[in-house]
Amino acid sequence: MSDALGSIDQRCAAIHYAQDIFFRTSFYAGATFYTSIQVDVEDCGGKPVFASFLAGVNDDLDVVLSWNTFDIDFDHVFLVERSDNDQDFDYVATLPGTMGAQAAYNYIDQAPRWGEQFYRIRMIGMNGGQVISPSERVVVKRKDMYNVSIIPNPVSTQLTIQLLEPNQEDATISFYDLLGREIHQEIIPAGSKLAAVDCSAWQDGPITAWIIQDGKRPYSILLQKMK
Repeated sequence: MSDALGSIDQRCAAIHYAQDIFFRTSFYAGATFYTSIQVDVEDCGGKPVFASFLAGVNDDLDVVLSWNTFDIDFDHVFLVERSDNDQDFDYVATLPGTMGAQAAYNYIDQAPRWGEQFYRIRMIGMNGGQVISPSERVVVKRKDMYNVSIIPNPVSTQLTIQLLEPNQEDATISFYDLLGREIHQEIIPAGSKLAAVDCSAWQDGPITAWIIQDGKRPYSILLQKMK
């Protein structure tokens, strides 16, 4: 995904084109990147901006970003942005740019959000022009971490079920009270990752949620229902 706000040089019209860039495995700060992408770049006066942009997760569960630019002959900075839906992006950090030469940049987000995240780079020229890179998707997840989050816990009126990444098959979440009676079953369709459950009518006390997803062994999460 890419978009652009304004032109790099307001004296000329921006020209968009697609440039195929293929990468083999590359390593930086312990992160492994496997990617083959078509990069949309902004071109003005024959000078494209972004040559590549990669994102990966290292063993410390940091998100490692790496991007390259073509020659940029004006002062500029880079803004790192992230999103959990690939639409609404938040600011993360600012990095100074190098003028007048092809350059490579790296940034490590040491406080990423859990689950599926999207990162992109926004270049801002001193003249106010902006170019936004394609976004790159990562999934930040501990090896022992469930693929589902059920919050809040304790809960009073409504539960939110969120998968860290979309399911390949329907996911089934069944809720049982202290006596082992099923009080609710929620199915999250394949390709989805979010559901809301009204639990205002449930009796107070411990609730066990059993999760079945992608043909894996069922596992449970203990919840507490309170007024």
